[in-house]
Amino acid sequence: MRPIKNAKKIDYNLIKVFDTVITEGNATRAARKLDVTPAAISQALLRLQNLYGEELFIRTRKGLVPSSKGKSLHQVFRQAIESIENTLCDKTDAQESNELIVLGSDITENYYFPALLDMMLVNRYIIKHYAIKKTGEYSPASMLTHGYADVIMGILDIKSEMIESYLIDNLSDFVCVCGEKSPLVGLEKISLYNFYAA
Repeated sequence: MRPIKNAKKIDYNLIKVFDTVITEGNATRAARKLDVTPAAISQALLRLQNLYGEELFIRTRKGLVPSSKGKSLHQVFRQAIESIENTLCDKTDAQESNELIVLGSDITENYYFPALLDMMLVNRYIIKHYAIKKTGEYSPASMLTHGYADVIMGILDIKSEMIESYLIDNLSDFVCVCGEKSPLVGLEKISLYNFYAA
């Protein structure tokens, strides 16, 4: 990485603006959260971009998305912000940092969680599992980018420039157990549509 001219004159408020734009998803929401105008957000991003001499965002039909340089910078900035925030944490907060919050379905808890025992993660983390829901202020994807969850395990790929998805399994057969009055009883084949509609 080439040295930045006038590095001592860096305005560290730009880092907070940059982080908020990425975690909030766009400049308008970032402006509301920081209680400034969208124009001020745009000006701050332009100053940071000029500082590095590279494009940090790419304009798409979905709005601004971080470039590869922007993504790598955001990882560094986020670590710095979290390190600063951790200096203000008490013991309770430190204990909460050992929590691993997983969003997923019932199959996540019943099928995949036993594998965590073999990975010894249960000795290092307090693992909490919550059902995936799209209700409320945040979607599962935004809960991940806002830091309210650490991992999402599900059957659907999440379309987000800020989230990396990995295939961990491929299930072709499953067993459905239902009551005798269930609308699924009597069906020769049960599709995912039938299952979720029941």
